[in-house]
Amino acid sequence: MSDIEHPTQTEGTFTRESRGLEFERVAFFSDAIYAIAMTLLVVDIKVPELTQGKNDPMMVLDTLRQNTPEIIGFFLCFWLIGNTWISHHRFMASLHTIGHTLMTLNMFYLAFVAFMPFPVSMISHYENNIMSFLLFTGTLLVLNILELVMFIVAYRLGRTRATVTKEVFDFGVVGGSIPIIIFLLSIPVALIHTTYGLLFWLLIFPISQYRRRHAPPEVHRYLKTGG
Repeated sequence: MSDIEHPTQTEGTFTRESRGLEFERVAFFSDAIYAIAMTLLVVDIKVPELTQGKNDPMMVLDTLRQNTPEIIGFFLCFWLIGNTWISHHRFMASLHTIGHTLMTLNMFYLAFVAFMPFPVSMISHYENNIMSFLLFTGTLLVLNILELVMFIVAYRLGRTRATVTKEVFDFGVVGGSIPIIIFLLSIPVALIHTTYGLLFWLLIFPISQYRRRHAPPEVHRYLKTGG
């Protein structure tokens, strides 16, 4: 597989410098979906209503404890969506042009970003229910698969700003596959207990950090270019 160079502008593709701002519209639309999804998370947290003891701090504290799952779910989902935004931001920053294929994939990706608050709310309320775990895991699984597919499509179509060598491509594919494999392996672990399945996800971080630290020089040079 040869290195991919930037393609000649064709109908249906939009560069970062296009007068119609089509490229920027995709980026702005994506950021808007993220912003709305993250803002709506707080809607699930209801202000406690007290019929008596409104001036009693302990009464307020006891009532707030009832909202603990919603509060935990808010910060968990905010962190998860925030991390996917960082990943999506890096991907968009690496692109030179965007076409209908990537735009369509991006729409599917954003649909699951917007959907994310629901499975997080489910897992925060029913953390020991395997169906909540499967819904949560499945959503993250689809998000990571779509991220990987978009990376592969961008490579195949030569959409990246910097030239992507086969070495960089292989590194990216393996790196994008790590969360997918971990999520799949966590499902049988969760059958023992859902908490074990959630803890199993922590393996993603040391494995990813180890690979990044021991990446070939070619990969480090590409990453320094903003790819």
